[in-house]
Order: sequence, then C-alpha cells, then structure tokens
Amino acid sequence: MNATIDVGSNLTALLERLAAQVGTTADKIFPWYVQQQVIEGWVAAGISTIVAVAAVLLLRHFKTADFERGNHSAVYAVIGCVLACTLTLVTLVAAPHTISKILNPEFHAMRDLSHDVGRLVGK
Repeated sequence: MNATIDVGSNLTALLERLAAQVGTTADKIFPWYVQQQVIEGWVAAGISTIVAVAAVLLLRHFKTADFERGNHSAVYAVIGCVLACTLTLVTLVAAPHTISKILNPEFHAMRDLSHDVGRLVGK
C-alpha cells in the first residue's frame, strides 16, 4: 500500500517526537539513520558473501559426489545443489538493494525516516 502524508508545518514537531522516542535530539536523528543504512548494507553484503561461499562449496560437493545406488551422499549433494542455486538467485536479486544502501545511504535514510514520521502521524 502506498500512501502520502501531508505533515506540513508539523514536521519539526514530529521529528522531535521521534527523536525523543529513540533518546536523541532532532538534529542528530538523520545522521543516525544514515549510519544505520550503511551498517545494514555492509551486514547484507557480508551475508551475501557467506551465501556465495556456501553455494560454491555445495556445488563442489555435488561435483565430487558418488552417485551409486544407495549412496546418501549423492542425495544430499542434489539437495545441496538445489539449495545453492536458490541461495545464489536470492543473493543476486538482493544485491542492487544492498549496494544502494552502501553507496547511497541518504536515500534509504530518508525513506525510513519518512516511514517512521508517517507512523507518528497515524497515532
């Protein structure tokens, strides 16, 4: 659901209310949001790296698996290969958002700040 909120001249008061809720002042809240976006971006990049390494290891295991009858290792390798392909696809889909959080945190900070101010207006 997309909605627009006209906060007009109440924006300063809303920002001060939001800042009071998180225990800071209104002038420090935007840099805090920017820093949070950078942290979230780097955490997501780290998780994506771990997923990529896990996918490579699972595919390597699939390549070396023995597909003889009754070998459970081969079954695990097939399941691992499907899992690795799924994880790789999810990582590739999330990559632009992750990179954007690192390179353009101000945009994401404004979006989250607008969302939080909108929630305050709704109360």
